[in-house]
Formats: sequence, structure tokens, C-alpha cells
Amino acid sequence: MNRPAPLTVLIIAYWFPPLGGGGVPRAQKLVKYLPRYGIRPVVLTVSPPDYLPLDEGRFSDVPGHVPVYRVPHPRWHLALRSRLQSGRERGPKEADRAKEGGSSSASARALRNAAIALRSAFFIPEEEIVWYRGAVKAGLEAVRAHRVDLLFSTSGPVTDHLVARALQRRTHLPWVADFRDPWTQNMHFTTIPWRAALETAMERAVFRSATHITTVTEAFRRGFLALYPEAAIDVIYNGFDPEDVQYVRHLRESRPPDSDGVLTFAHTGILYEKRHPRAFFQALRALMDEGAIDARSLKLEFAGMFDPPGRDDNRRMIRTLGLETAFVDHGHLPYFEALSLLARATVLLIVGDLHPRAGDYIPGKLYDYMMVGRPIFALLRPGEAADIIRSLPHAYTAPPDDEALIRAELRRLIADWRRGAFPEALDVLGEAAFVRYRRDVQAEQFAELFHRLVKGDRPSGVYTASGVGDRKLQD
Repeated sequence: MNRPAPLTVLIIAYWFPPLGGGGVPRAQKLVKYLPRYGIRPVVLTVSPPDYLPLDEGRFSDVPGHVPVYRVPHPRWHLALRSRLQSGRERGPKEADRAKEGGSSSASARALRNAAIALRSAFFIPEEEIVWYRGAVKAGLEAVRAHRVDLLFSTSGPVTDHLVARALQRRTHLPWVADFRDPWTQNMHFTTIPWRAALETAMERAVFRSATHITTVTEAFRRGFLALYPEAAIDVIYNGFDPEDVQYVRHLRESRPPDSDGVLTFAHTGILYEKRHPRAFFQALRALMDEGAIDARSLKLEFAGMFDPPGRDDNRRMIRTLGLETAFVDHGHLPYFEALSLLARATVLLIVGDLHPRAGDYIPGKLYDYMMVGRPIFALLRPGEAADIIRSLPHAYTAPPDDEALIRAELRRLIADWRRGAFPEALDVLGEAAFVRYRRDVQAEQFAELFHRLVKGDRPSGVYTASGVGDRKLQD
């Protein structure tokens, strides 16, 4: 790729270090690699509120010279959130009073329910809309201070696109809107008619105003084009960082799989009401009952959120099925600690959503799992993610709610494990088929797109190539 003159891009990303979670790497890795390709990044992000997980290790990828504009949530919102959190996290005495119908507990519940209703009615399209006004103000300041050439917003939250649209209307700069998930076609989209209509209008405005759209799967692109056939949309996948692959290689060499004779499943990420491993647990219990494996030879390690707030369905099933001795809940882990957990495991577990359209999604954790290189056991609907996994050596797939098929795949996996049939770890850097999933390659694709748009070109087609200087603005 020829090196045009450097240009400056304002990256609008609510999820950015030191925040942790699966939404962070898209912007994080772009900021790391774009300078290689003639792009100067400037970041517009949030000043992390107390209730979101932090991962300071993510900062290692952010060059110290990159300007980062941080916008806090309004104080009134932080106070409201604090009330919601205190309502959810009652201690044992408060829980006892709630069962007895105590007046103080009833008042607390009423206040919390009112706050939840307020959030649902007024925080549209999502709670992060409270960041909007401060972000637009800070974004205009960043555009003026750094002579920005192009705007880039990445969602979720989709509020990032609303911020970018406001900035574009004031600056007339080219704008790339990047969707890591669908908006109105999202499987978790609202079922409230008036709210759905409002968000549909918001989405339409974004697609009409953006110079270009990018997204992360072919299925998402097809869905967007069905709604907006005139839109220019490219697929630039999520992926893995080659430097992180080197780190994982070191982890693998320090602790080979099966070194303790235990079949260890590891899962990282969030589980919730419509994404759960309960059919998987039932299948394991059935195999234990028939003698295919025993509890002493099994370990189930989970990192992230095992049950959503206020629920314990997964934990109760662990107890009911007698899997407690094999189960370990690590809670939230920083990214590199999570990689270490995966590298120690025998098999990596993916749990997909139960929704019929869940096959349109590629879980971000899949790229980390590919990087680690261990066998993958995936509970997924048919789609791109399942196709990628089936192309890997020693992959096992089944629908997330089909206990009989899960049991059959587990039986096959256990047989392979017992006879030592698992291959050497997959080397994603040595396989041409995985080039499109490299973060440095993706940054080059974005850089080419940015340069062309600044020159006035409108490319079309799908890309399928094989200590921070923060400024905290007052609210």
C-alpha cells in the first residue's frame, strides 16, 4: 500500500481503555495500528463510571502521544445509577426484610422500580445517551484542536453514531459509522412499538448521513443492505492481535494441556437469560451417570458473568446436577489473565444465544479462542461463527438448546481426549485463511478506506483480504 500524506481521524468510542470487556478491542487496536498506515488517531471516549469493569492492562496498546478526550457522565445520572446498584445489592438482612414485606424494603423496591421505568422511558436509544451532549461538545473541541480530517464512530453503544452525526452536521467531515452489532435488527431490540419507531428513525438518519458504513459479519451487511440498499457497506472483521498471539504461545509452552490428566473446559464472557449453558451441564451429567467421565477428571472454569444480576439459574443447576466439585467461577478477569485461563484449559467453550437469528453473530471471544489454539466446543446456531469453527482442527458444535446433540458431541470429544487425539495448538499466524482476522491487517483496510474517503472517493464492495494524554472535561 502506498503511503499517502498523514491524516487525522477522530475515533468516537464509548468503550475504550481502561474499560474492560469485549467492546473495547475494536477501537483499542485501531489506535495501536493506524499510525503504521499514515493515520493520526484522536480519541473521544467516556470517563469511566464506577459501575463499569476496568482493565488497566488494555492501556499497554495505547500510544502515549495519542490525544484522548474523556467525557464524564452527568452527576445526576451517576447518582441514579448508584441508587439502582444499591437496590440490587441488598445484604442478607435487607433480603430478609423484603421477604417479610418490611416497609423500608418496599420503599426501596418502589424507588428502584421507578428508576428502572425512568431509564427505560427516557434513555433512548440506550443508557449511554446521557453521554451525548458532553461528547458532542468535546468532539467539536477535538476537531478544532487537531485539524481532524475524518470521523469514525463504532457501536455499541449506538449513541456513538448519534454523537458522530451531530459532529458531521457541524463540520461536514466524511464519516465512517462502524457497527459491531446490528441496531434495529438486533436480536435484543426493543419490543415497545413507539420506542422501536423512534429508534428506526434514528438508524435511518445515521445511514443517510454517514459517508460509509462498516460492519463485522457478512450476515450483518446483508441485513443492513436489505433496509438501506443504497448504502456503501464494507465488512472488516473483528480479530486477534499478532502480538497477543506471541504472548499466548509463551503461555501454552509453560503449561501443556492435559498435564494434570483433567479435562478442563474454560469459558470467558457474559451469560444471561437467553445465553446459558444449562443444556451443556445436563449433557455432562448424563455422561457422568453412564460412566463416560467422572467428577475427578473434569473441571469447568468460567470467567466473566456467570449469572446476570438478581438471578442464579446457572448456579442452581450446577448444585442440582452435583457439579460443584468441578465448577470454578473466577468472576471478571483482566484480559491477559483471561488469556492465561484459556491457555491452561483443554477445551474452550463457546455458549451462543438461543435466539433464531443468533447465527448472524460472530462472538468476539471466538478470535481469542482461535488465537489460543485449543480445541473448541461451541454451542451455536448455524451461521458464520459455526462455519469458522468447523474449519478448525478438532472442533465440536451443537445447537445451544439440544441436549441430545450436545451429549453426542461431548461423547466424541471425550473419546478423542482419552486416546490423545488432540493435535498441536493451531498457529493462526501461519495460516493464510486467518489473515483477514489480524488486527494489523484490519487497521490497514480501515486506513485505505479513510484515505480514499478523504480524497472524495466512495469505495464499495467487501474487504476480505487474506500513559495517555487524557483531557477530562467537566460536565
